[in-house]
Amino acid sequence: FRLLGLVGQPGQRGAALIEVDGQPPRPVSVGAVVDGQLLLLSVNRRAVRVGLTQDDPAAFELSLPEPPRE
Repeated sequence: FRLLGLVGQPGQRGAALIEVDGQPPRPVSVGAVVDGQLLLLSVNRRAVRVGLTQDDPAAFELSLPEPPRE
């Protein structure tokens, strides 16, 4: 999984652009399926949470790459 971009505003659900297994990236809304049974659980400023349910102890986070330093 690779997080390439995200969109989110306070009070709105948000979405992320996620690449899975080298396939072309696709937009995924919060609550939608990322891959198999994995859902996009939340979007924050620089990362997203992915898991089976909101309380999934095995949920994981994907972060955006750090921007290049000049």
